[in-house]
Amino acid sequence: MVKLLFGVGIYDSKEPTKRTENGITIWRNPYYTLWRNMLQRCYYSDSQEKFPTYQGVKVVDEWLYYSNFVKWLKDQPQHDSWLHGKNMTLDKDIIQGYSRIYSPYTTVLVPQWLNKLLTESKASRGKLPLGVSFSTDGKRYRARVSKNSENLYLGLFDSPVQAHAAWQKAKAEIIENSVAEYDQQSECDLRVVDSLKRIALKLKKDFETGVETVNYDWRGYE
Repeated sequence: MVKLLFGVGIYDSKEPTKRTENGITIWRNPYYTLWRNMLQRCYYSDSQEKFPTYQGVKVVDEWLYYSNFVKWLKDQPQHDSWLHGKNMTLDKDIIQGYSRIYSPYTTVLVPQWLNKLLTESKASRGKLPLGVSFSTDGKRYRARVSKNSENLYLGLFDSPVQAHAAWQKAKAEIIENSVAEYDQQSECDLRVVDSLKRIALKLKKDFETGVETVNYDWRGYE
């Protein structure tokens, strides 16, 4: 009987998943590690408690078989960059707006810095809008925006609405600049470029109309 990984995954390969010497792991199969981490996010209860945004997210049936996932991965233009150590992330949201499934049609390998550009930090900001946190005295609102894995300080504001508007304007500009940078890289995917441009457009329109940006789902802003 085949033992299912996280109750769903089928490792249908004779490739080793790791190598050990004297009980110490000296090598891990990168394909297996990426596949396993994807399944863990979606089907392991401890991971979902830590990252509740993955609750309800699924992996398409064909990717529950390791060999199918690897075949797709090796066909990707970003494969060589990923395999040779460039920090890449498996993303399921950018190219189709928000997605609740990992599949060949929704998933792409993107640089880690680009993926982090679109984090929402729900756990740390609570009910405050994107880009907004309380000041240290708790009387004003601080606006910060992420850029290349760093948080840039935008100032203190009297209301969360003002702080969020400052974040919207700055975030749209950062995303546009990031598109220009990403577009020059060898692993550039035009679907990602298109989606990032739509996200920047969404932020600009929300800023101009005074609408709160609650996420990066660009659908409806085409």
